[in-house]
Amino acid sequence: MSEQSKHTCQVFHFDLYGERENKYQFLQENTLQTIQWQQLNPQAPQFFFVPKDFSLQKEYENGFRVDELMKVNAAGIKTHHDTELISTEPFNTEYNQPYAYRTLDNQWINYDLSKVERHRIVLMKHLLKPNIALSVSRQCVSDWHYVFISEGITDINFIASAGKLGGGFVFPLYLYPEDGSLETERRANLDGKIWQQINAAIGREAAPEQVFDYIYGVLHSPSYRTKYKEFLKVDFPRIPYPASAQEFERYRNAGNRLRQLHLMRNLPAPQVTFPESGSMEVDKAEYRQGRVYINATQYFDGVPESAWNFYIGGYQPAQKWLKDRRGRTLAFEDVRHYQQIIYVLQETERIMGEIDNQQ
Repeated sequence: MSEQSKHTCQVFHFDLYGERENKYQFLQENTLQTIQWQQLNPQAPQFFFVPKDFSLQKEYENGFRVDELMKVNAAGIKTHHDTELISTEPFNTEYNQPYAYRTLDNQWINYDLSKVERHRIVLMKHLLKPNIALSVSRQCVSDWHYVFISEGITDINFIASAGKLGGGFVFPLYLYPEDGSLETERRANLDGKIWQQINAAIGREAAPEQVFDYIYGVLHSPSYRTKYKEFLKVDFPRIPYPASAQEFERYRNAGNRLRQLHLMRNLPAPQVTFPESGSMEVDKAEYRQGRVYINATQYFDGVPESAWNFYIGGYQPAQKWLKDRRGRTLAFEDVRHYQQIIYVLQETERIMGEIDNQQ
């Protein structure tokens, strides 16, 4: 071992933001000796080369990871042939299946395993029967909002583009036996030890859906996302054990409301209107003063700007849904669905705002 290798290296960091010309000027006016470096102390296992606040790490790690609780999970389906195998209209084939393609954008898939290259059938078979699934990202590069729900077979890019460290892993709530299809034969995809600890914390036995809703509520808490934002970027989220039955109920209730909302069940009549007749063809998706224009004359009216800009995962659903339909003619059902999307986004924001205020 050389004399140099015996010494631990030192890591220093400095952020330089701004326009390119300003960066060039800064570098011309400074040297390695004049820059105000911040010395880092990279910690295992990630060894970040940027400043991170790890003061809450022990507290965060007292919780359970979602993949520890729901051990049967996998990345979503990747067809490699979306144009041929995925459509907004059903396929005339025995392999036709409803498909959780993008957030708030369910489509259809020709689920022929000889054509779908990464079909994930070992996991997805559980979602070909009555079920729900949590979809979360393992890593992300932005603020964390990478969670949603599906109730059928699910795409890898359901909540974000997998190429941008946000693609979704799918966690079915129930597992079905190989030789049976009856709902009574299924079992919860929940680790028994963690489930028991949750039950002990709240003083009763929580049903699988209630555990799911508790997790879903926690993951939508703005304070949770802010408090643990650095940890949420690097691995599957950890969920704190409930401190009391009251805390469990608060998150469970919010999670239940969000679950029903995100599955678009029993939605009220829309407040957003679509007042003008016309071609119904989408040639743009433009927001102007409460209106979302799909072409020069037709628009959705009464759309809050917050809903237009709202993120779920890596997408802004109010924008993406329309952009993905450029060049196409909307049917009545499409107009209705977009109105419902706006309602879902508004209500999601409202419920999220209530979660922490009820403490």
